Amino acid sequence: MKTMDGVGLILCRYQASLFGYSVHQRVSSKVFVKKYAHSLLGERMDSAGFLLEAIDVPQAYIEVMRNNKKGGIIYNEQSMEWIGYIYRYICYIYEQPMKKIYGLIKPNELFELYDAYHSLDNELAIKRILEAKGISFENNTNQLEELKKIYKI
Repeated sequence: MKTMDGVGLILCRYQASLFGYSVHQRVSSKVFVKKYAHSLLGERMDSAGFLLEAIDVPQAYIEVMRNNKKGGIIYNEQSMEWIGYIYRYICYIYEQPMKKIYGLIKPNELFELYDAYHSLDNELAIKRILEAKGISFENNTNQLEELKKIYKI
């Protein structure tokens, strides 16, 4: 796990803005997050090198949502911004790709936790979310020991 720094905060704020912008475009929030997680933009944001790109939020939105119909369940802007921020925060501090985090934690789960967790410290909220889902990105020596027992090494 790495410590959040200025670069990470800029990436988190950018992703939060992008997710919030999607609300104003009247597309399904779940569809947007899924398309984003599997997009080249989402993949590029997994690297701090993304900050060297000259792409604003509306351009980024267009890149993700080309030829998509409007409609569906749309979360409120504050929830979407928080969801975007938390996703990127997890990606950054645990050095995991957005696509993987999306596969582990769906946007509807985060939406349901918004009221309870949005006012918590980000790391505490993430710790609770990961614990509740049984997810750990830490090197766990207990798992290694269990594997050794299984394979009698």
